Amino acid sequence: MVRPDVNAWTEKIRRWLQLDKMHPLLRTTVIGVAGGLFLGVGIVMIIAPGPAFVFISLGLLLLGSEFRWAKRTVQRGVTFFALIAGKVRKKRSARNPQTTPESRTNFIDN
Repeated sequence: MVRPDVNAWTEKIRRWLQLDKMHPLLRTTVIGVAGGLFLGVGIVMIIAPGPAFVFISLGLLLLGSEFRWAKRTVQRGVTFFALIAGKVRKKRSARNPQTTPESRTNFIDN
């Protein structure tokens, strides 16, 4: 199983938002407020209608660009969902084996 690189995602966010050009204290404050806002809105959307998963993910990715605890949380989530996706793929392939061209022609001929 290939583990997605969360560090690459957070670095892309940092470069896109040009966070490296900010003063470190200002950057930490901006990231903390913006990421916390996204995370808080996502948690509210768990109960209220809305794309909670998207907002929580974005909030954690933003926070992960500056805070280690958020980066670890994102890495755990990505690893968990990759594991689940692998299990689902395995069950699907076991349930629906690939049909060979010969078996399709036999079915059509019958």
